[in-house]
Parts: sequence; C-alpha cells; structure tokens
Amino acid sequence: LVASWNHRTLSYGQNAVMARFDDALHPELQVPVFDNRLQYDSDVGAVPADLMPDQEKTTGRLDLNINNLGGFAINVGGILQDSKNNYSGNRATFRGVMANVSRRFNQKTALRWRARAYTIDNDAVWVDVHDRPSIAGPTAGLTYEQWSGQNFDHWRRSALDRDVFESKMDLSYRASRKLGTFRFKWDYSTIDRENYEVAPGETKTEKNILGLHWNAHPAKKLKLRAFYNHGEIDRPFMLVDGTCSTLVSGSAPNPWDPTVTAQYYEFQDARIGDSTASPESYDELKVAGTYNFGATMSMTGSYHWWDGSNNAGDLTNWSRTNNSANLTFWSAPAEDWSWYIGYTYLHSDLDAPICIPIFDG
Repeated sequence: LVASWNHRTLSYGQNAVMARFDDALHPELQVPVFDNRLQYDSDVGAVPADLMPDQEKTTGRLDLNINNLGGFAINVGGILQDSKNNYSGNRATFRGVMANVSRRFNQKTALRWRARAYTIDNDAVWVDVHDRPSIAGPTAGLTYEQWSGQNFDHWRRSALDRDVFESKMDLSYRASRKLGTFRFKWDYSTIDRENYEVAPGETKTEKNILGLHWNAHPAKKLKLRAFYNHGEIDRPFMLVDGTCSTLVSGSAPNPWDPTVTAQYYEFQDARIGDSTASPESYDELKVAGTYNFGATMSMTGSYHWWDGSNNAGDLTNWSRTNNSANLTFWSAPAEDWSWYIGYTYLHSDLDAPICIPIFDG
C-alpha cells in the first residue's frame, strides 16, 4: 500500500503581456461607428492579454498492489487533485480510480485488463461583457444592448466537465515461435459531458474497438508484425449546428435598424449543419516487417491504412482515408559510424461539406 500527497504553488514574474488593439474605424468615413460592437479597441489603451494566473495544485494518491490473489496480479488506486486559480479563486477538481488486473494461465495464454474512471469538475465563470457606447454614427451614445435589445452576459460552464470510464482488455496466445503470438483486444470507453451536447439532447459518447494483433519470428532473420482494428462510436464528438446558416438578409433602407437588418448572432442561430472531424466507425490495418542481413545491416518496411466516416449528423457527411508506407535500409559498416536511407509515402483523402457565406454590403 502506497500513499502520497503533493502540494505545488506556481507563480510567474510576468503573468501577462500588454496588448493594444487596433482602432475600429469605418473604412470609408474613418470614424469610430463600431465601438459598441467591440469590448476593446485602441481607445481603452493597453490591456493585459495572455494572462497566466498564479496557481495552487494539491494531489493525493493511494495505490494498492497485490502480487497474487487467486493467480491474479492486481493493482488498484485512487487520485484526488484540486487546482486553484489564485487570480479569480476558481477551482478545478479531478477524482479518479484505476485498476490493473493480469494473469498468466500457462506458458502460452495470458489475460490483462486495465480500467480507469474519473470525473472532472470546474467552477462556472460569470462573463460580464464590457459594454461600450458608440461615440459616432447613428447609435452614438448607445451600447449594443441599448441599441439592439440583446444582452450577452452569461455563465461560462466548462465543456471539460465530464464523467469518463475507460476499459482495455486483451487476451494473448503464443502459438509457436514461427506462428507467433496473437493478441485479441477489446477497448471500451464512455464520456458523459455535463455541459456539452454531441447530438441534440445527447451528451454521452460510447466507443468500442475490437482488434487482433500478431507478431512472429518465422525465420531466424525475419520479424513480422500486423494488426487490424475496427471501431464503432456512438454519438462521436460533434459541433451541433456549427455551420451552414440558412438566414438570408437582403438590402435594407437603414442598415442601422436592428428590426430590419439581420445581426451576426441571428446568422449564428440559423446554422443547421453539424460539423465534426471524428468518425462514427473506422477500420485500421498495419503490417510491418524487419529483415536482418547480419549484425550490421537490416531493412524495415511497413504499410498503414486507416478509413473512417461519419454521417450521423445533419449535413455531416465526413470521411477520411489514409494510406502510408515506409522503407528503411540501415547499415553500420564500422564500429564508430552508421548510415541509413529511407523512403516514405503518404496519401490522404478527406471529404467534408463546407458552406461559404457570401457577404456584400
């Protein structure tokens, strides 16, 4: 049984840089008509940016090792970590448990299971938008809220708040030296997010990966390796309604009137496309081999193929195929020097819809 506790304080001699934003001027009239649409520009002077606050982090850990329990080797543990932002007082908490279990049944067969579960909680942050009145133009003297009726103050809740479970199980069987070792694997995981939806009304992603790995030494100078994985993901990570706005705004006699002219947030709210770069299913294959011509010369080659797609969302239609190969020849003709030459090939196809907004005005 092993227990540990650690407390760390981080501070910075210069925890921010000062930045001065450009002046937001009308391109033709060169007057500040957009001040109430921006939180900062040059008239507020230099403001701190890229802030790195002083922090405190406390970590407690407990591990239990059992070398033999009914033939199984077992390791279990738990961790609690608390991080504090000394600038704002906000905290982030990590709670996790893990387990490793393994057993060798005989000289040819072995089982291993690794799992962990953890929770991440972050304090919510109140974002008080810096409302500035315009100093020129038709909305002079008015903030954006006073002009449009929209208030953008909000609670910012972390997209990292989540409950996670991960499991990796594999069963290996050594057939013989020439036939090699086969390893069957099953990886399973779930991510349940507290403040982020990956599909309408859904916050949970579930992943299953089945695989077969093989390595062998069929000849004295030859080693071969290969694996195949198939993955199925329910509700993969996705930006719901993240693209393709359907709002069309025509010409208006008074572009400063929010009742007749569409605003930026209205274009955002009219988006209907779900964008992603994560597959809902994929297949993966890799083969590799090494041939030793002698103690001072060898050649290694490999080929890797990956193919995945996602059609789960609205207008998603995402897919990617990767093909790569490499070949390396190595030689050490003398004790104090060596050389190698290699060739690498990579071809990747990516398909995804894209919406291009046209702005004229």
